[in-house]
Amino acid sequence: MSHAIVGLLDRATHERVHELRRGLAALLGTDRLDALPLPHISLAVCGGIHVDSVAAAVERVAPALRSTAVRAEPWTVFAETNPVPSCAVVRAVTRTPELDALREGLASAVEPGMQGISPYTTTATWNPHITLASQGVPIPRLGLVIDHLVDVDEPVWEGRIERVALIVEEGSRHRLDVSVELSA
Repeated sequence: MSHAIVGLLDRATHERVHELRRGLAALLGTDRLDALPLPHISLAVCGGIHVDSVAAAVERVAPALRSTAVRAEPWTVFAETNPVPSCAVVRAVTRTPELDALREGLASAVEPGMQGISPYTTTATWNPHITLASQGVPIPRLGLVIDHLVDVDEPVWEGRIERVALIVEEGSRHRLDVSVELSA
């Protein structure tokens, strides 16, 4: 992730992600977990950003948008081969018309202030997910991660996006710049 507009999850889902991350930290170490500890769903991601204009757009548009239900079920692995073979482990989120409308409402407002928008967060290719481990799980350790998730026997997550936020990349970390509650 570079800079992003994200949907922040309800407290129960947030806590569930953190509990699972603690289990993975014991297997992988904390450096393999997400650089942004806030469990989220990325709605628009970019390489360059005009922070002030994007923050103003989020603050202007978000209060009119509604809190949106999310359903996350299957575990998914995103593989990467460059610079070294590794992967991310995520929980796939089902796209719904309501979730698409939330993403589109925000994206249309913030994208004028974004440069280098990720093709993976456009309407046609967006694959919503909640990241569990994203800093390159080594392929040889992936079996341990999958075994752990199978042992936990995680049920379907039925949660909500309750806030949206602007996340700004600062080196290898990210900071929360703006966070706005969605209407109930």
